[in-house]
Amino acid sequence: MALSNRGRRVNDFTNIINSHGSLEKYFGITNENGIEFKTKINIEPLDWVNRFNEPNQFEINLDIIIIYNYKNKIYKNKIYKFNNLPLEINSLIADYYKPNYIHIKIQIKSPGTYPFNPPIWKFIGVKHSLKMNLYEYYKYIVDSHNEIMKHSWSPAIKIDVDILYFISKINHFEHLFNYEE
Repeated sequence: MALSNRGRRVNDFTNIINSHGSLEKYFGITNENGIEFKTKINIEPLDWVNRFNEPNQFEINLDIIIIYNYKNKIYKNKIYKFNNLPLEINSLIADYYKPNYIHIKIQIKSPGTYPFNPPIWKFIGVKHSLKMNLYEYYKYIVDSHNEIMKHSWSPAIKIDVDILYFISKINHFEHLFNYEE
C-alpha cells in the first residue's frame, strides 16, 4: 500500500531528523552568547488510530532545552565577578556556577483531517531556574500558535516549517536570561 500524503510528510520529517542528528542542526541554530539550544524529539505514529481510522496519524513530543552558561560568557569576555581575586580562583568559583535553563515540553498531534487542518499543539509544562512565571507565558504562546494556525493554515505547510515558526516565536531567550541578571 502506498503512503498517503500524511505518511510521506511524517516519514520525510523523521528522515530529516535522522540524517541531521537533531532539529537544531537541521535548522542551523547555533549556540551564541553563552546560550546553548538543544531539542529532543520523539515522533510516534498513533498505531491504534492508524489501524481503525485514519492512516498515518502522528504524535510528536518535543522538548526544547535552553541553557544560559554564564561561565562561557565569563571566559570569552574576560569578565570576572571577583576583581580582587586571582584568575585561577575565579575559575574555580566559576566551576561551581549552575547555569540558568529553560526546558519547555510540548506535544504535537495530527488531527484526522491533517494536512488539511493544522496539528494541535499542547503545552505540557516548563521547568526553569528563573525567578519568573513562565508557565502562563508559554501556555499563552502555544494557545496563540494554535489559534493563528487555525485561521492561516495551508496544506503546503510541513511539520518542520510549523515547528520552525513556533521556535521563531519563542526565540528571545537571551532577553529572559539577561532580565534575571
